[in-house]
Amino acid sequence: MKKRSSMKLNTVKKDGSKPYLIFDATAIAYAAFYSTGSLTYRGKQTGVIYGFVRRLMNIGYKYKTDKMIFCWDAGKSYRHNHYPQYKRNREKKKIEFSPAEKKLHDGLLFQSLQLNHEILPRMGLRNSFCVLDYEADDLVAYFVNKLNGSKIIVGDDSDLYQLLDRSDMHLLKKNKRVNKKWFKKKFGIHPDQWVEAKAIGGCAIDNIIGIQGVADPKSPSSKALKYIRGELNAGKIYDRITSKEGQQIITRNRPIVTVPYLPDLIPRLMYRRHKVTRNKLLREFDRWHFVSMLEDDNFKKWQRIFLHGT
Repeated sequence: MKKRSSMKLNTVKKDGSKPYLIFDATAIAYAAFYSTGSLTYRGKQTGVIYGFVRRLMNIGYKYKTDKMIFCWDAGKSYRHNHYPQYKRNREKKKIEFSPAEKKLHDGLLFQSLQLNHEILPRMGLRNSFCVLDYEADDLVAYFVNKLNGSKIIVGDDSDLYQLLDRSDMHLLKKNKRVNKKWFKKKFGIHPDQWVEAKAIGGCAIDNIIGIQGVADPKSPSSKALKYIRGELNAGKIYDRITSKEGQQIITRNRPIVTVPYLPDLIPRLMYRRHKVTRNKLLREFDRWHFVSMLEDDNFKKWQRIFLHGT
């Protein structure tokens, strides 16, 4: 776990230059787990590392930028103190793992730790952050709020839609960049209203219970979105939302679905220029026997991202 820092954030002036890529690194590790997680080298699991590095390369090359920030979950968060049921469904699922599933999941966690503490730093990638009691989403939001210039969040978590007023987003599953205009067209509300929609409808993935009969707002037809758009003016659901009990649920949920959570307690973090070199990349890819990363086409991508094509 990284120590809390007292250093001030190093902001940069908005100059139309390369965008920052702010990675939900935990989400990318999970995506790698489901795509290449079965890969091994000399009896050790390497699939998460390989999938993570490959995606980093492809996204960095796509946006022609080396300005990368990696944000990791730190396990249990402050939200558990506010709402004990938070993510309890996931903990229950882990308890039900078979021995084989547990081994794979432990491998995912171990490879994530290796990426954060060893592999990315050895490659010269210096902006890998994990803060005690905070989730990756909170750190993503921290940097979106603090950094000047163009920013692209890399991840799939819909909680991050609330940041689309200040950043674009690269959706991992769809492999496409979206922005505030896309969000408004799809959901019919502004990004700064997304917190309210989640507070009303809850979040099934995080086990946040919303108002009865109002589902997690995943589609434009969500009753939570209809209420915010003024399209739900009568009936049982409207009465539940506007009732005293409904408003208490919304008030309880609102801080839980807001990112960053308890922002004043997040230590000041500093963005630093990376120190990637050709030899660092070669050594790391050779260490893990990532032969495909050393092939001409792929290694040229790394050179164009970090070594200015040399």
